[in-house]
Amino acid sequence: MHNILVLGAGRVAKPCVQYLLRHSDFKVRVVDRDINNAKRVVGDHGRAEAFKASRIEEFQTLISESDVVINLLPSSFELKIAKLCITAGKPMVGTNYVREELRSLNQEAVKSNVIILSELGLDPGIDHMSAVRTIHQIQNKGGVIKGFYSWCGALPASESNTNPYGYKISWFPAGLIGTCERPAEFLQNGKKVNIPGTHLMEKYSFKEFSDLGWFEEYPNGNSFPYIELYGLNKVKDIYRATIRYIGWCETMKKLGLLGMFKEEEKSLKGLSYKQFTAQLIGISNDSDLPAKVAEYLGLETYSTIFKKIEWLGLFSNELLPYDKGSNKDILSYLFLNKLKFGAGERDLVIMQHEYIADFPADNLTKKFTSTFIDYGNIDKNTSIARTTGIPPAVGAKLIVEGKITRKGVVIPVYEDIYGPVLLELENEGIKFLEKEELL
Repeated sequence: MHNILVLGAGRVAKPCVQYLLRHSDFKVRVVDRDINNAKRVVGDHGRAEAFKASRIEEFQTLISESDVVINLLPSSFELKIAKLCITAGKPMVGTNYVREELRSLNQEAVKSNVIILSELGLDPGIDHMSAVRTIHQIQNKGGVIKGFYSWCGALPASESNTNPYGYKISWFPAGLIGTCERPAEFLQNGKKVNIPGTHLMEKYSFKEFSDLGWFEEYPNGNSFPYIELYGLNKVKDIYRATIRYIGWCETMKKLGLLGMFKEEEKSLKGLSYKQFTAQLIGISNDSDLPAKVAEYLGLETYSTIFKKIEWLGLFSNELLPYDKGSNKDILSYLFLNKLKFGAGERDLVIMQHEYIADFPADNLTKKFTSTFIDYGNIDKNTSIARTTGIPPAVGAKLIVEGKITRKGVVIPVYEDIYGPVLLELENEGIKFLEKEELL
């Protein structure tokens, strides 16, 4: 019997644990600071246990008693958990991006004969593995990749798109807001393009996805590390982007101009939303506030964007939920309460990669497209939870079975990792549709 420890009982934990418990030789322990969350995830399954822990030190004994650790905690815990695993000689699988601090533990992990396998979720994770598999296939056929483009978005399905924002919360709202002001860098026609975070929401484009319709897409972070990571040394274009329903970027741009992204803590005691909004534009009298906000943002009061801001509740006489906090805290609260999935609604994950490749031996240029479209149900497992939670479970399974043998701090861009993981994910219905065309 293999003992698997899952740290964190958030949104993605349930499909992760469900996958593990389908294998009769796995016993699973789930740890969370809220014991009710852990109990909800394990249910009444005989091979699953729920534990409460709120301090890193409390994890130490549980880690030492496990065969592999799946870390589903926020990225702020990643380094500490990895160090505990290395000290205990236990492999760890996680979904967070590998930061420099974690990468610096590589030699320690090698010496302890363990793997710290990170970036094994949806994005990052499935994006890496699906992209590198196709890149290697193209290169093995003599292709030279000149362009790589990747899009990903987690959204409500069209029939569940029932609010003016075209979005419903499926993850931490502060993180969602952060993606709207993150600087972006990408390569276009061989030249580096830099977009400051304050201008990111201005740089969206429209994109059509077959059978789904038109969406907005905007640059996602720094694309340059993927040149080396994916082995694209001849690439002239590399671009990664986020997908949203049309209207999102302009709305978020105006909310940013209103100051709703600011993180400085301040006193909010006794303020209504209306009074709070008046402070945002620097006035003390909140009479005729909608017209003043519209003028401040350069909008007409009948415009779609202004109506969305009004719908959010920023002109309400209702009291703010906190006595102290930031503007971003208030926006996060409003998103969490106004952009909710309802019973029976579905979410949607879209991921698509495009590759432009020259084949010098045949004097040909081809475009390859890999597309993944998936739906989930809020009452069961959402697609974002399933596609983020199952990959680390698969990674843990393959490690304890001896099918992944690498050591050190690793991300899944190697064939001996992405090969078996993608094969198992296809058995779970997580599969890309591949298309090839001559240009």
